[in-house]
Amino acid sequence: MDADSHTVKLPESVDIKQIEQLYRELTEHIQQRNSLGIDCSQVQSIDTAGLQLLLVCQQEFLKQSKTFHIINASPIVIGTIA
Repeated sequence: MDADSHTVKLPESVDIKQIEQLYRELTEHIQQRNSLGIDCSQVQSIDTAGLQLLLVCQQEFLKQSKTFHIINASPIVIGTIA
């Protein structure tokens, strides 16, 4: 990634309990970066609120013509999305 990009590694659990804190962190990156990668390699559980958070952040990046990537998706993330 270029100098104006960043990667955020999600925790093992991405659920309703973490959404507010993760949302604040990710929206800060939306304001400061042109590119963001979300590393999902450690995610062992993700609920609907977690998926909605990822979609909202992706939409915000795309709305501003910025780049958003989900990288290293764990089998749990892939299975939940599919």
